[in-house]
Order: sequence, then structure tokens, then C-alpha cells
Amino acid sequence: MVGPRDVGEGKEEDGEADSDEDEEEGDGLQELVGYLEDAPDERGRRLLTRRFHPCKAGGKPAWLVPANLPDPDSELNCMKCGSGLRFLLQVYASQDELERAFHRSISLFVCLNCQPNEVRAFRAQLPQKTPWYGPKKPDADAEKAAAGATPDPELKALCCPRCGLPCRNPSGGCEDCRRRLKYGDPAAVFDEREISVDGAYDPDEDEDDDEEGPLAEEVDEAAAEEADEEQRWREQTYGDGMPATVQGPWNKDNQSEMEKLHEYNKKVKASPEAKLARSEQRVYSEWCGEKNTKDEHFRKFQLFADANAAHVLRYELGGAPLWFCQAGMLEGEPPACERCGARRAFEFQVQPQLIALLTGSTCAERLEYGTICVYTCEAHCDPPAGADGRASYAEEFAFTQGEPDEEWCQGPKPNAAR
Repeated sequence: MVGPRDVGEGKEEDGEADSDEDEEEGDGLQELVGYLEDAPDERGRRLLTRRFHPCKAGGKPAWLVPANLPDPDSELNCMKCGSGLRFLLQVYASQDELERAFHRSISLFVCLNCQPNEVRAFRAQLPQKTPWYGPKKPDADAEKAAAGATPDPELKALCCPRCGLPCRNPSGGCEDCRRRLKYGDPAAVFDEREISVDGAYDPDEDEDDDEEGPLAEEVDEAAAEEADEEQRWREQTYGDGMPATVQGPWNKDNQSEMEKLHEYNKKVKASPEAKLARSEQRVYSEWCGEKNTKDEHFRKFQLFADANAAHVLRYELGGAPLWFCQAGMLEGEPPACERCGARRAFEFQVQPQLIALLTGSTCAERLEYGTICVYTCEAHCDPPAGADGRASYAEEFAFTQGEPDEEWCQGPKPNAAR
């Protein structure tokens, strides 16, 4: 769970010694990061359902409000190409200082047809006293009860049993899942993983010298790797007895490509975070080098990614996004809330490391973005009530900054009011 209620938990055990420090830290914005947990077992999947208010990626949406879901024909389709959207992730972000937003969740849906992915975000919130949930967090007894629970009857009457999205004929499934089932294909869902939350580590940016920092470290690492490659080649080719001067010059082409691939795979298995932290960054860094340009936004993004290796989510309600690079940023402010007129504030962003960590499913292969930023109503206004008078979902503003390429690296993009 992300938000004030999450961060406050656990501090009571520290005693009064930390109270002054907590008060000082509580005056500023709270920057958090989310990490993917290992694939859940059967019990773990049950704990990723709506009754336990999860932060998670993939699987079926854990709809906070099991009523008046977004319309599958008008809201859960792409505003650019019209294709049906797929559930990517959701963040449980309680604002428990506000009674009306004690329970609060933002769900993000992506278009896999558009590259970079178009996105839409929906917010749901409820007061502490609600017929759907108790006044406290689910405890161990609730977990035990969930262990033998049947599928959620309220959502079963509203959603496709395979993908969990709302549909007109829940008993028969949505049109896409029926088509996939006919041809023996699995449901179009991302692998389900819990997102655990921790405090973000802010990298020290006092050192601005181009000779220092992550980029210099990467150069040093590359030089060391090349030296190791040369040493292995010399030992395999000449043995240990012949001086290097007699052996002659070394060229990387002399070394077996299979050997290099083998060594690289060993390193990735030993430290996959290293690959994730560099995968998207190295390409753009090389592009900047070729164009003799320096991108300060990219530098800060890279520093944060290195300091919080393999994080997939950055959360800072009321803060500012860390843009992937200068090109393709949101220009100006996001559109104001259409319901109450309040400004929208930045809440969280989805990081490109998620793409690598979810690789393996058909859906994940269609993910393409630099970062996805979500802005929500600063007033936390109530979503409009449904026809039955019960709570529903409010669409918020989500913006995709695509991966940079030479054709569109021409500056910020204007916002697009929905």
C-alpha cells in the first residue's frame, strides 16, 4: 500500500526516540519506490484481490469499488486507435486524513496496439465506513478466511472470468477472451506480481564533473571487462609462458562471440539489476554522445535508477516527475479536473524497468515507453455516483513519454486534455 497510512505503519515500534525525527521528516513530500515481488503462489494470488487493497502489476484488476466499473465500450478503449485496453497495474494510495478518501486506488490501463503505449488511469475512493470493507486493514483472520474463499460474487457478475475486465456478458466472457479461447490462446493479461513499497534513495548530485558518476563508472566497467576479455584470450591462445610482447596485439574480434555471450549471461544471472538499470539508458546515452549533446533530465533519471536499482514505480504525491529525457516531456500543466475544476497534481510514474521484469508474456512484448506519469485531482473529489447511487470511477490524466529516437527528439509535447 502506498500513501500516508503505509508510511506511518511500523514507526510506533521504534519508540519515542524517533518521534522528533519523524515529525521533521513528515513536513516534506514523501518519495517512495515500488519493486516487483516474486511470482505469487496460490495463497499469494488470493491476497492480491480487492479485499486486501493490493499494489500490484498484472493479473486481473482488484477493483476497489465492486460496482459501476469503467464502461468497456467507451472508457476502456484507446482514445487514439480505439483498441481495447489491458490492465497494467494499480496503486493503493490511501489519503486517510480525508474521510472520503480513506480507501483510494488508481488503476492504469494500456493500449498494446499503440507504440509507445497510450494509457488511461481511473481513480476510485471510499470512506472508512463502507459496506464493502471493514474499518481496519485486513488481518490474519481475514487472510485465513480468504484461503477458502470463492471468487468474488460481486465482481463475478460484472467482469470477464479470464481477464477481469468489465464486459456485457460476464458469464460468457468478453469478446477478446472468447476469441482467444476458441484458438487455444491464453487470456491477454500481464504476469501478476505484487508491488512492495519502500522509501526512495535520493542520489547525491553534488558531483557534477563529467569524469565522475554513473556514466564514468560504466566506462570504467566496460574497460575492465575488455581487459578481462584480453587476458582470457591470451591465456587460451598462448598459455601462460609467452610474454605479451611476443604474443602480438589483441583485437576483440579475436575472441569467440560465443564466449563473450556466455560470460555476459553469467553476469546477468548473478546480478540482473545491472542489466535492468542500463538497458534503456545505454542506448540513449550513446545517441547523446553521437549528437554531442548533454541531457540533464536523462542524467537525473539515470542517477535515480542507479540509486534505486530495479524499481518499477516512483511515487511522490504533489511532487514532480523524473522525465526519461528532454525530448517528449509534457509541456505545461496537466488539464484541470473535469469534475471539480481543481488542478491535477503528479502522483506516480511507471518506470521502464517494468518492461524487462515482465518480459516473457505476449502482452509484455508489446510494452514500449520511456516513463508513464499519472496526475490526479488535487482536491481528491468524489467520483460521480452511478445510476444506483453508489460510488464509481473517475478518470484521471496519464501521460506517456516514449523512448527517444532521432525522428521525434525535438522538444516537449503539449498536454492533451481528455
